[in-house]
Amino acid sequence: MNGNTGVLVALFVLLTIGFGGTVFGQNKGTVITVNDIGDSHDAAPGDGLCRDAIGKCTLRAALEEANATTATDAIIFDVPVPAVITLTIGELLVTNQIGIFGRGARRLSIMRDTTPNFPSFRIFNLAAPTFLRGMTIANGHSFTNGGGILASKRVDLKDLAISGNRAEFGAGIAFQGDGISMTTTIVERCLLNGNTATGQGGGIFVGSGMGVTIMSAAVTNNSAQIGGGLANLGTIAMANNTISGNHATAGASGIKNHTGGTVYPINTIFGRDTGQSVPLVEGEFDSMGDNLVTNTSGSGGWTSSDITSPNNSLDPMLAPLANNGGQLDSIALMPGSPAIEAGHPCVTTGGSGCGSMGYYFDLYYDQRGAKRGAGLNVDIGSYEFGSGPNTAVASPRFYGQSPASLAYSRVIVTDVETLEERSFFVVPGLGTAPIPMDEGSHYLIDVRTKRNIGYSIFRSLNWNHTY
Repeated sequence: MNGNTGVLVALFVLLTIGFGGTVFGQNKGTVITVNDIGDSHDAAPGDGLCRDAIGKCTLRAALEEANATTATDAIIFDVPVPAVITLTIGELLVTNQIGIFGRGARRLSIMRDTTPNFPSFRIFNLAAPTFLRGMTIANGHSFTNGGGILASKRVDLKDLAISGNRAEFGAGIAFQGDGISMTTTIVERCLLNGNTATGQGGGIFVGSGMGVTIMSAAVTNNSAQIGGGLANLGTIAMANNTISGNHATAGASGIKNHTGGTVYPINTIFGRDTGQSVPLVEGEFDSMGDNLVTNTSGSGGWTSSDITSPNNSLDPMLAPLANNGGQLDSIALMPGSPAIEAGHPCVTTGGSGCGSMGYYFDLYYDQRGAKRGAGLNVDIGSYEFGSGPNTAVASPRFYGQSPASLAYSRVIVTDVETLEERSFFVVPGLGTAPIPMDEGSHYLIDVRTKRNIGYSIFRSLNWNHTY
């Protein structure tokens, strides 16, 4: 392969069965397949081929080829697993809307060269709408913002392990730029572990005017002067996260919400952060309820449904970070934890939404991809106690917005983790036959047609939803 599959590719959609898959783009693009773990430039960006000087398709070459067009391309990886892509040239820049779909955080790592005194650069600079999923991002180093990821446009970050990165602000992730719509920027089922900021936001920094939704994430072992886990000047909605074991020297080991910033938490664990000379959480919060906060000193805005302590006397009974299944290490709830079955079910049932703002989260899975609500109710935090892997199978029917214009097009469904492909044809008025998909898995659907189609069929797919 030259890194490209199909010259008639028209439209792509990533489907996450169970939780709606977020999709970007509306114009024709190409599936680009990375087949080499080296770090080299594309020989001729814009020629429709991902090839470096010796014919290999590296991740950098794929991005340079995708950046050279206005189409919305998708990048997948056909490399041995586990694989490590070691960056030696510099940051990976995204300037055109794209989806980058790794095969899982334990199977694919992208990191800056670990040689001592190697030149400093961040890993990803997302300057265009980006869907980034299924990889480990490590050892980035920025003297400004975003050691692992700097995002200045709307992005969707899912199933990522972001670890060992450094920066002044947002060592793991920095959201800073021209403003992001809260409804479209998502951090979900991610692990931010062991990142270090010399300024603020060891795990995550959200700049003024930016909006982010954080769900089913674990933020631990990060450090900063202020906001060891997170620092916020924008707007954050957060549901079912575990923010524990972070460190700060000047303010808020867990999360610092600055004046002008807004944080809407629900079903989230804050703490314990022991041995700290600063509070766990600082600032005013707009709690949607059912959080567990081990030390509320220095903060306000909590509700009667929150489980709180003013002095770290509350023990959430968290196990150490470990491999509890799935592609990411997680922080399990120990038997007897006060977080078990103490969350609000609105995060999974929808209805009128959560809190006075009516946020919809649709959290069917925990950080590992295990089902929410294993007991009588959902748990607080990123980990669902007593839940295991999913085994159900979905069979959505794919139609698109205009079945007639898609008549006789070939629909190719690719499991982005296994690279298994299934092929179907669109029948006029009928779409395709049901497409078997594993619940909770991720799929790339590309529609190959000879017609010049310019509309978008990118949507989210919920359980038992039909296209």
